Amino acid sequence: VREELFLSGVLQYRDFQKHTSHTSRTHIISIISTKSIMSNTCALLVRILTFLLLLYALALSFMTLGSCHFLAALTPTDESHGVGLTSFELESGECLPHSTFIKRNYNGMEMVAKVGGFVAPSLGALVIILTLLECCRGNEWFCGGKCLPVLLLLGSIVCQGLTFFLFQSDLFCSKSETIDTCLMGEAAYRSVQATICYFVCFILYLCGGTPRPLGNPMSMMKPQPQQQLQQPQGGGNNSNNTTNSDKSKKKKSTNGDLTKEDY
Repeated sequence: VREELFLSGVLQYRDFQKHTSHTSRTHIISIISTKSIMSNTCALLVRILTFLLLLYALALSFMTLGSCHFLAALTPTDESHGVGLTSFELESGECLPHSTFIKRNYNGMEMVAKVGGFVAPSLGALVIILTLLECCRGNEWFCGGKCLPVLLLLGSIVCQGLTFFLFQSDLFCSKSETIDTCLMGEAAYRSVQATICYFVCFILYLCGGTPRPLGNPMSMMKPQPQQQLQQPQGGGNNSNNTTNSDKSKKKKSTNGDLTKEDY
């Protein structure tokens, strides 16, 4: 397909040279090259911004996982106890991972929040790997183009939002003699920020352009071997043969009587 596109481009450029002057050709080519460079630069800047924002979202997601202050369970005496996705806070302020007893009393919401907290940064890390490979080799080596990274970012948004199911936990947030209410902790605010960052990356990746690979930015402008442009010998030029046959037909028609084909 690339060879056919290159050959058609060469033929179109030859027609362009015949019907335009040298000054107009240089002016048009400079305008086209400037626009292509500007569009590629804008696409590259948007992709770099998306990459940096995605790194920040991953950092927020990992900070959410490692914190034991996703929610603050308040007692009737206004004492606060922090609870995280994978750990909880003791009275001394030390954070310990969820014990086997706590895991056995999960009602499902805690597990959904924990799984979402682990899956969201994993999908984001896959998008980072795909972005790096795209910058080095282009987006033609894997099927889908933008489809796969966009779907992974959408999954990161959904999974990061699932972390807030921890507030529906009967074990940590049910109103009882020991727990009065639950408030958002520091990790919950970080989870909100991570969700927003994933959403912004989703929009930028979906609506932004695709830059040329950085490893070989002039790959599309490399000329093909000249042998492909040369027409095969040993049978004559096809165009010359057709013109000669047309001339011979015209001579025959002028010498003889007119036939149905001439009409």
